[in-house]
Amino acid sequence: MKRLLYITVVLSLILSNYLFLFDPDEVEAAGPLSAQVVDYDSVDMLFTMPDGSFGSKQQSVTPKEVTISNPSGDPITKVELRDANTHTVLQQMISVGGNKYKAATPLQQQGQIIVGTNNYVKLDDGSFQWFRDPNKKVWMFDYDDSAADGGLTHRFYRNKDNAVYDFPPPTSCLQHKRGMPYGPTLPAYPSGYESTVQYCDSAYDYREGTLNVPELSVLSAPTIKLNFNDAVHLEFNTTDFQLDDLGTLTAANISGLSTDYIDIPTKKFRFNFTTLFSTYPDEDPEDTPDGRILTWYSNWKIKLTGYVYKYPKLEAVAYTAAPTAKVDLTVPTLTGSSCIEAGKSATFKYSITNSGPATSSPFKVKISADGVEIITHTFNGIGTTTEYGTFTYQFSAPGTKGITVLANSDNSLDEESTTNNTKTESFTASANCNGGGTDPGGCSLGAGCPGEWKGTLKVHFPTIEWKNPNDFNVTLTDPANGCTAVTGRFRVSQGNNAYAYGWTPIVGGKDTIGFAWQMAGSTTYPGNIGAGTVIVMYDVEDSCGRISLIGPEPFEIIKVAGAPTVQVDWYKTSTGAKTSSVVQDENVFVKAAATDSKNEKVTLSWTFTGSTSWLAGLPAFMGWTSPLNKMQYSNITASVKGTHQVCVTGTNESGISAKACSYLDVIGPEPVAVIDVGGWLKEGRRIELSGEKSSSPRDMALTYAWTIAPIAGQTAGTQAEIEYIQPLSGKLKDFKTPKLGNYLVTLVVTDTEGLTGSATKTVEVKPDLPPIVDIAGNNKAGRDVANRGLATFTVLGTGLSVDQDIIVKRLWSFTYDGNNDGIFNEGETAEIDEDSLVIGAEYLYSSNAESFYIAKTGVHIVELRGQHVGKFNIKLRVVEAPGQPTDLVH
Repeated sequence: MKRLLYITVVLSLILSNYLFLFDPDEVEAAGPLSAQVVDYDSVDMLFTMPDGSFGSKQQSVTPKEVTISNPSGDPITKVELRDANTHTVLQQMISVGGNKYKAATPLQQQGQIIVGTNNYVKLDDGSFQWFRDPNKKVWMFDYDDSAADGGLTHRFYRNKDNAVYDFPPPTSCLQHKRGMPYGPTLPAYPSGYESTVQYCDSAYDYREGTLNVPELSVLSAPTIKLNFNDAVHLEFNTTDFQLDDLGTLTAANISGLSTDYIDIPTKKFRFNFTTLFSTYPDEDPEDTPDGRILTWYSNWKIKLTGYVYKYPKLEAVAYTAAPTAKVDLTVPTLTGSSCIEAGKSATFKYSITNSGPATSSPFKVKISADGVEIITHTFNGIGTTTEYGTFTYQFSAPGTKGITVLANSDNSLDEESTTNNTKTESFTASANCNGGGTDPGGCSLGAGCPGEWKGTLKVHFPTIEWKNPNDFNVTLTDPANGCTAVTGRFRVSQGNNAYAYGWTPIVGGKDTIGFAWQMAGSTTYPGNIGAGTVIVMYDVEDSCGRISLIGPEPFEIIKVAGAPTVQVDWYKTSTGAKTSSVVQDENVFVKAAATDSKNEKVTLSWTFTGSTSWLAGLPAFMGWTSPLNKMQYSNITASVKGTHQVCVTGTNESGISAKACSYLDVIGPEPVAVIDVGGWLKEGRRIELSGEKSSSPRDMALTYAWTIAPIAGQTAGTQAEIEYIQPLSGKLKDFKTPKLGNYLVTLVVTDTEGLTGSATKTVEVKPDLPPIVDIAGNNKAGRDVANRGLATFTVLGTGLSVDQDIIVKRLWSFTYDGNNDGIFNEGETAEIDEDSLVIGAEYLYSSNAESFYIAKTGVHIVELRGQHVGKFNIKLRVVEAPGQPTDLVH
């Protein structure tokens, strides 16, 4: 206490002299002081932005401590850590002693700074190949699907109708993933194809490799560079890329670009995309007995974009208040008898002074021996003079004890400082005394008198957080009085709480000791020390039997509340695996896990109520006693179907709570029927039913029974018109019907114990729509003398299936309006199959005795060449065949 007081006095003198050099008007008054720069540790920051903000890889950083310049000397009431650009308050700083302050908690990142490459990154050259099977019916390509099980390579097969294409056609078609035989065993189209793609000439592709990019730039400040590995996150710029001129593909052929990964430490990458192969291949087609190979180049130049964390430029702004004179108590002296005899009462005397204003408020003074209270005195105020007190104490046996006088022990007075309220002296009791009396000023040399050893006592950390350790060390100074230091001990005290370490031999004039949570058998800190100021002292026993006191030295324990986290899950007893769903009557247990950011003890409290009556009754049924605070509750039979939610709340020592809940779905043992409908929901087409997703909660084998029936009033179809393969059983079942409308499908699944489950689904059958026919051409023609005097009508006939059927015939017919009445009821030619006409040939036909010529001049282009003036009626009828399967497989 004397050393701390001495430092305070010296600082006051220095500040007084320093302020004398300035004009009084320039000294800052109470209130906010000028902002001071707060620095980061240079190892935490990558670069500085033009506005003074910083880029970093760290999600949180701890700024450096700052020493507040306070010329006025007024008390500092608070220090704010701010963003120096916006002056936003980020947090309150805490004192670490003197005018030094530090951040109370690590500073979290305040956003992102976008980094990347300003120029294109050239990737290694690549290519893509299409393959056509030997039968020329299937186009395929390889695609390494990283999302598939095990990362297996999958093949995607596309098929159209039976036409042969030299290149993947730009039309819609079906696809099949994974292996599928082709060649002689090629399945009939479209059997075995699961999904439809819009364009057969598009394909999934990917690029992967290792990037050759040594550094990145800050995109908003390109002169600022950083190492590639310093980025927090990187991905490819999906809107800024090119394909080089060596190939026919361009960026316009690319869609669906997405980054799969960029592994920053290794620079390995992969991205996925879809390519539309609407250009001619970059290499000549390669035809072999095994099929055809088409090759396109895929050489990429692309930019990278990503980010690092942003931290603001920092400043500290301190606030001061005008000083208020306060009481300041000190215990300057504590004396005892020159000889203290064990077993007899000894008288001790102490003094108390007040360096502040007088007060009439009562306060208490506690006297203790080695941390154990002897007596507490009450003083009814104190002036600016010295007050005295006396007390008696009896040593039960010879030995040394530290006696402490603590002024204002009840904290009833608001003091300027409480660090000088304690006085501790060591006193030694002897087996007997040959006379002697009180010695208010000390005692004569000899055993039992205070020793003369001095030294330096140091506390490693002036401030520690709750549960963190500290350590103390002492270096002794030999008084050269012929007495050697033999043993020593450290002592800590805090109000009524104190702990004395054991005596240990002193070696080399030094000693050290640790201070830790739960040491010496304590459940907290030793001596039940808590948050607040702790006083450290050191006793030296020398060879002359005298005790010297080194210290005291204070340190602070601060308690920052932790943040608890709680998790709760259900588990199957049979496997120990986490679960959210079990079969009725299965045995389970529920288990919680709790942590705390400050390693505080977390106490659990379970809530079984608020969900279902079965769960609410579990504690009583299972005999679990209150409080419900265990980590796990076991041997639970899930006997009631339904969804049951259990919750657990974890509360740490600071009173902060967190809550977590978990659901358990208890399902019955009955199997679950599931109907999936596929195929083609159209009149006369194969409709595919699947019960493959049906399941048994107990993993039993299932049998399947189907019923298919028209829904009355929703279709003109009848039961007799529904076609299927008997029997109506099995996981898969196909059917078709000639009538549109709604049909009810029912599936009943039965397990090996006879338990059943059922499902129904309405299937809407769409109509088989007729094709659309159109004729376009000239409706007037003049006779051409150069062409035998014939008038030529050129028409283009088109037929289109609106529901993906196949146009198989185009049939033309012609009529001449012989009487020119516009009715065209004269004789019509027989229908002419367009496929029977040879391009370039001319055919003679007649209508109502009028002869004319018909010629095919192109695909779906027909010319009528007439001789006489009049009108002709031209008709086109198209015939379509089913474009979807009509056969039944299952």
